[in-house]
Amino acid sequence: MDRETYTETLIPLAMRLVATVHDEGPDDIAGALAAIHAIPPPDGTDPSTTLAVLLAAMVNPARTTIELLGWTQGLTPGASANLTANPLAVEMALAGVLPARALNPAEIHTAVTMLIDRGYSEADLRQHLQADYADVRRWASRARAGRQRAS
Repeated sequence: MDRETYTETLIPLAMRLVATVHDEGPDDIAGALAAIHAIPPPDGTDPSTTLAVLLAAMVNPARTTIELLGWTQGLTPGASANLTANPLAVEMALAGVLPARALNPAEIHTAVTMLIDRGYSEADLRQHLQADYADVRRWASRARAGRQRAS
């Protein structure tokens, strides 16, 4: 495979990685990266450089850093570390009377972890927390990853 074909092969995989980072969780991101690294590069081609250039080409340079990364604010370790879970909000979410949109990230994490521990599936979480598919997948994936790190 030549460099041009290799790069063209990576384009949809890079686009999938972008979508995965925005809408899914760590397990899905690892899968998207594994799919990218499963494509053998031509001799003399660094797959990380090729991927970085493809991803950079997808970014609008006219947008500010805040515009590009503002959605990640609640995901960064420093930002969410300052938030605490209000026990009453978590209890109301567990009871099904407070939707996810009314919770802060710490409360969502606590509620999702507890509901998963109670045997809730992602479909159950979507209905119980009145949340969309992508958010629930991301939250559940993070909750499971947190449980694995803790054990």
